[in-house]
Amino acid sequence: LYVAFAVLCVLNIVTGVFVDKANSITGRDADNMINEQMMKQKILTQDLRKIFGQMTGDGNAKLTRQAFLEFAQQEKVQAYLGSVGLRLHYGNAKAVFSLIDEDDDGEITLEEFERGCMQLIGGAT
Repeated sequence: LYVAFAVLCVLNIVTGVFVDKANSITGRDADNMINEQMMKQKILTQDLRKIFGQMTGDGNAKLTRQAFLEFAQQEKVQAYLGSVGLRLHYGNAKAVFSLIDEDDDGEITLEEFERGCMQLIGGAT
């Protein structure tokens, strides 16, 4: 009886070690997932800045409604925005512009473009 009890105690300790190790691995995995998501967010922001810079010719300029609609007609722009998850075509360009233009002044700043696109893509709250 004593041997059986001792074996049971040893097995319980070994099981506890395995469970503790699994928990620590899971915690690191969650950290890795968070870091990966943050990296994706950073890359998305860089891509959106690049797109905006190509639309305006200067990353700090504003983009007018008319210029946005003209760019929305270009397949290259549609494909580029599609690559980051934003489906844009001329038919929905006015609605997309209105959603991105936060202050309704008829122009989109870089910050409005980033926030608006990320919300439309689903990358921001």
